[in-house]
Amino acid sequence: MSDLWYYAEGSETVGPVDFDGLGQVLKRKARPQDVLVWQEGYADWVEAGTLPALKAVFVRPPPVPVRSVPKPPVLEQRNSPLPPEYRQAAAQVEKKPRNWMGTISGWAVIVVSVVVGRAFGGLYWLPALLIALCIWIFTKLKLRDYAAWMLGVLVGHTLWMAVGHGTLFAMGKPNEELATFAVDAVVVTCLTIWGMKTQSVAVSVCVLVYQIVAFATNAVFFEEYSKVNATAPILHLILRAIGIGVAIYAIVKARQFKRQVEVQPAVA
Repeated sequence: MSDLWYYAEGSETVGPVDFDGLGQVLKRKARPQDVLVWQEGYADWVEAGTLPALKAVFVRPPPVPVRSVPKPPVLEQRNSPLPPEYRQAAAQVEKKPRNWMGTISGWAVIVVSVVVGRAFGGLYWLPALLIALCIWIFTKLKLRDYAAWMLGVLVGHTLWMAVGHGTLFAMGKPNEELATFAVDAVVVTCLTIWGMKTQSVAVSVCVLVYQIVAFATNAVFFEEYSKVNATAPILHLILRAIGIGVAIYAIVKARQFKRQVEVQPAVA
């Protein structure tokens, strides 16, 4: 196994560095155990805290006791033994690259939510809130951004459907689509578990296929569904279209991540 290591800085791959160099990098991190690392022979990225060989990096001394020691005189910058680039780096907080795709996607969702909300009223806000909640949960579970958005839209839409079917059941009304929804729920559950474990291109493709099939089904039976509720079928088509879009986005991002790992780019 090679002694060359790579580590993640946001969405970028940095390396290669040797084992000692990796240890020095981790020591400068606020939470070194959460940094993703990889080397030849690993099937996927792992958190540094799971590697016994790096255990010494995570040992931190207790806080230094506060004593009334006079402060040393401040040296003028021109007398500093450090090079200018190091002085500048010490004076600034580490800046992480901004996720422009996430920012643009967030604003797009807000704009679409306002427009669709004004058109459909309160009917839209329930699925929108459920989708937003699911995306937030998947993000907190440390899924990559593309996986969080794809699964958030998928699960949030399905939860909205579950609320509708549950309401009809509680009211004692006949629900001929309940069996079909049960199959949908099983498929979505399997895709969600698979997606959380792998966040791969394959699961993104399967989610895309599911969303396309569901969109086609809603389009074919649109008139029949409209007899029960004139607005809900349109909203289903809109959400399925959004699901198709984020699934395509997830495929592209998952392929990029896979190529990064396979090619092992050396980013200085």
